[in-house]
Amino acid sequence: MSDVVKIVALPGDGPGPELIEQGIELLNAMREPLGIQFSVETLPFDSALFRYTGELLPASTLEKCRHADAVLLGPAGDPGASGKQESISARVLKEMRNGLDVYCNIRNIRRYNVLPANAPVFSTGGNNIDFVLVQELKNGFYFQESMKAKNGDPWREKSPEKSHVQRVTRKAFKLARLRKQKITMVDDTKVNSESQLWKDAFLETARDFPAVKLETLPIDQCLQELSKNPFRFDVLLSANVFSDDMNRMADELTDASGMLASACLGDTVSIYQPVHILDGRPAKTNSVSPVAVLNSVALMLCYTFQRPLIAQNVEDAISTVLTRGFHTSDSSVKDGQLVNTKEMGQYIREEMLHHLSGPFMTA
Repeated sequence: MSDVVKIVALPGDGPGPELIEQGIELLNAMREPLGIQFSVETLPFDSALFRYTGELLPASTLEKCRHADAVLLGPAGDPGASGKQESISARVLKEMRNGLDVYCNIRNIRRYNVLPANAPVFSTGGNNIDFVLVQELKNGFYFQESMKAKNGDPWREKSPEKSHVQRVTRKAFKLARLRKQKITMVDDTKVNSESQLWKDAFLETARDFPAVKLETLPIDQCLQELSKNPFRFDVLLSANVFSDDMNRMADELTDASGMLASACLGDTVSIYQPVHILDGRPAKTNSVSPVAVLNSVALMLCYTFQRPLIAQNVEDAISTVLTRGFHTSDSSVKDGQLVNTKEMGQYIREEMLHHLSGPFMTA
């Protein structure tokens, strides 16, 4: 990584531009106290550009992303195109992930106890949910190969290579070492060559991380335990084939819009994206929570810049502001104070800067 960190910002559709703006504001707030130089280039990236050019991801945009250290990506998809926005979003992600050779997806699954609790699991306590999904990206749904099959199925899933599985597994173990030293590998219910490949890579990598506690769970049992006691998990590692089920369960557990972040990691450039559903929301309403995009910036600080303590500082600032009762219209806090997108971002930045006077470490 060069002295100047290069970031490409792609605002996306709906409230995306307002959200990405708050992410950039957070980065800019770090320049002076941390001595980190950011070069942020914002490029056109929305459904209007797609309708005008016919390209989901212009070659010039992809080329600039390749030469960046990180990409901050807003929600993609046309809010006015009924039934099409999810397919557009999936196609954009597939093209970008392929073009940038990212291979490991990180989703921080965090639910703050000040938010309303609709999931049954919260009836027994007020703990925060806080675990991480680590999923491989180079195989399965997003990376399928076309083939002519006798049964008429035009798709097959690519078989993973050992080196690919090992590098995803190593990412998960490094993350576990930074957290609670515990990792759970989600296993297939059937024994096959792919599941054996994952088990072998898991156990081989574990030798380099002797302090990390290991666990393997079949997918069905894992989903069941997530629904009953998600508080016991910390880092969950899975192949892409399980990602839909795992992500669906995570969404049910968090039950909060605009809070979650994701990262798609590669060896040279990584993509950071707030997990948002557009829901037909128009742009420039100044009403959507910026928490997800600020959590995305925290992931960027942790993985691209290798500054996990500073990333934790951002996450702590978010939690503090929510605990004080501040919320936007797409989330609610009992007896809280309603604020807009910009105000919420400002409160979180101020809280973060309040704690930036001490020494920091890199890891």
